[in-house]
Amino acid sequence: MKNAKKDKIRSFIYVSAVILLSLIPRLWSLKDYPPIIVDEAANIRVMDEVIKTGRFNPLDFHWDFSQSRLVYSLPLFISFLSSNNDLLLSLRLSSLIFSLLSLIPFFYLIKSLTNKDFAFLATLLFSYSYYFLQFSRVGWIDTIMGVTVGLYLIWLVQISSQKKSIIWPIICGFLSAIIFTSYRGGVIFIITAPFYLLYLLRKRGGSHRLFLKFAIAFFITFILAGLPWAIKIHNSPEKYNLRMNVVSVNNVETPYHDLINKTDIYKYQVITSIRSWIFLEAIDGGREENPRYLPLKNPPVNLFVRTGFYIGLIVAILNIKKFWPWLCVFSLGIVLGQILTVNPPNGARGLIILPVIYLFFAIGLYKLYLKTGKSRLLLYMFILLSFIYSFLDFSYYQYWMTWIKV
Repeated sequence: MKNAKKDKIRSFIYVSAVILLSLIPRLWSLKDYPPIIVDEAANIRVMDEVIKTGRFNPLDFHWDFSQSRLVYSLPLFISFLSSNNDLLLSLRLSSLIFSLLSLIPFFYLIKSLTNKDFAFLATLLFSYSYYFLQFSRVGWIDTIMGVTVGLYLIWLVQISSQKKSIIWPIICGFLSAIIFTSYRGGVIFIITAPFYLLYLLRKRGGSHRLFLKFAIAFFITFILAGLPWAIKIHNSPEKYNLRMNVVSVNNVETPYHDLINKTDIYKYQVITSIRSWIFLEAIDGGREENPRYLPLKNPPVNLFVRTGFYIGLIVAILNIKKFWPWLCVFSLGIVLGQILTVNPPNGARGLIILPVIYLFFAIGLYKLYLKTGKSRLLLYMFILLSFIYSFLDFSYYQYWMTWIKV
């Protein structure tokens, strides 16, 4: 009991340290970099409309109709508290807050698979990732909110199976409904979460009664909380599916990347997505949207993370019974967010799998650590490299901001 309490305190200190360190790159010239992007301009127009009319209905359609206006809740609240009514700053502060909040479940999820030392170094690197930093600072809150809520959902699924209180699957069902009304890519968390919950209950020897009670609590909460939005979609399916139809690879005009045949197009989608998100190569997807969120001169993550990721992915595949939820999120993210949508690699739709890349990285390093008999020297080397590459990532992010195309 004493050791468990001490471990909780140390974990809290680690998480707090990462969050404090993460404020540095997020607050750096926040209003100046990046230059305002088109998504921010569109979001500001919606917020300005809400403020002028005094009417905010979370179930109204977002400007591209793909989600609800629930995503504007936090920036509107920050704007309400602000004296200067700076909508761009309100948007960017919202992204900053969501990105910091995401570090908490991310740390504990990795800790559950490794230990607190590797959770610390992986969370620090994830926080300083030049790719993640862009979404942590730019006022396109949809994606960062979806990633953050998704991480909390999976984390609370783990807690649900340990606490065995019905309140936890109810919270998970509610979080799933929030994801349902927001960023479309978050569906991969909604798909994974209930199966993961039932899997953990079975693994931990829960009774059939508990199994059934948790399943009912999760699904009823999700259905009831998501029903108003489902009705909204049912009444306007053409609006809701407009964005999906625009980005679907099935609807591309040919020639598409100099390809005309459908088979060749799908082959291009698969190969490019694998090269981008499994081999982590730097590839230009050939669309104006991509350079806003990926520095196309460099791979999505640094060399240190790529090396650990390759090892961790192999470990996860060889131990699929243990790591299947993460392989599921990773695979669905690549298929639904890249292969089936135009011009991969798309940085916006790829962000949903970025936490999994860093999670596999942590697993890879932890495997090496175990293979060396838990060498303290190797651990200290990994921690040192984590600080070095975090600094290099932030430096590269600052450099990227000097030539970014928005």
